[in-house]
Amino acid sequence: MPSDEFEKILNQAVDDAMSQLGETVRKTLSFYLRTTFDLKSEEIPRKTEEFDHAVNTLLGSGATHLESSILRNLSARIDVNVTMLINGSEVRFADSISKAEELYQSGHKV
Repeated sequence: MPSDEFEKILNQAVDDAMSQLGETVRKTLSFYLRTTFDLKSEEIPRKTEEFDHAVNTLLGSGATHLESSILRNLSARIDVNVTMLINGSEVRFADSISKAEELYQSGHKV
């Protein structure tokens, strides 16, 4: 489970990426995530697999663009280069987020 600090950073990265698509799109995505997939925005850091499934269902191939934007925003916020991990031909957003948190936590130990 992500730390509270990482959750906040990831939530902001997600919100920023969705906002880049326009306010109407952000609100529409948030609505469908909440109503169709029972996924509230504050739950995304703990439910990255569910988020990945939901945006792929809603956006199809456009989900990769959104997820890449989230990873770019996250990279900038945590000062770690996070890229989409690929397993064979499958892009693994959730794995990329896990790796980002691992790198973030290892660099922020006291």
